[in-house]
Amino acid sequence: MRTRNHDVKIRMDDKEYDRFKKKVGKTGLSQQAFLKKLIDGAEIKERPGIMFFEILSGLQSIHRELLKVWEVVVFGPDMKLEAKVHNAVKKVEDMEAELIQACR
Repeated sequence: MRTRNHDVKIRMDDKEYDRFKKKVGKTGLSQQAFLKKLIDGAEIKERPGIMFFEILSGLQSIHRELLKVWEVVVFGPDMKLEAKVHNAVKKVEDMEAELIQACR
C-alpha cells in the first residue's frame, strides 16, 4: 500500500524549468528525490565526474597490490615480492600521470 498519498504540482516557466532540470541532472537524483532532499534541508551535492571513479578504481587497485605486499612481509618471504612492489609503484606512477593529464 502506498504511504505517499499527496501529489504536489508546481508551475514553472521555461527558464525556471531548464534550471531545475540542469540542477537535478547534475546530482543524478530523480526529480522527486531531489525535491524531497531539499524539503528535508539536506545538502545536495553534484554527482562526481567520471574522473573521480577512475581515480577511485585506481586507488582500490593499488590498495589490493599493497595488501599483497603486506601479506608477504607478515607471512613470509616470497620470490615475487619485488615484482609485486614494482607493480604497486607502477600503478601509483600511472595514476599520477593520469591526474596531471586531467588537470591540464
